[in-house]
Amino acid sequence: ADDANVDVAASAARIADELPSGAVTLRVYQGTGHDLRDAATGRLREDVIADTCRWLHAQGPGSGS
Repeated sequence: ADDANVDVAASAARIADELPSGAVTLRVYQGTGHDLRDAATGRLREDVIADTCRWLHAQGPGSGS
């Protein structure tokens, strides 16, 4: 949500407009810059790591993806 490189709202809207409904899940993390680090701590956000791991697990063998 705090990305200094791109307009987050415009970028998310463009992605949503270009892809079929339900094709992706867009997540905007409050207090996070372009590198997905917590603006206060400078560390990669744990919720980003957890969400990415869940997504990767869902894409594993037998997922049909």
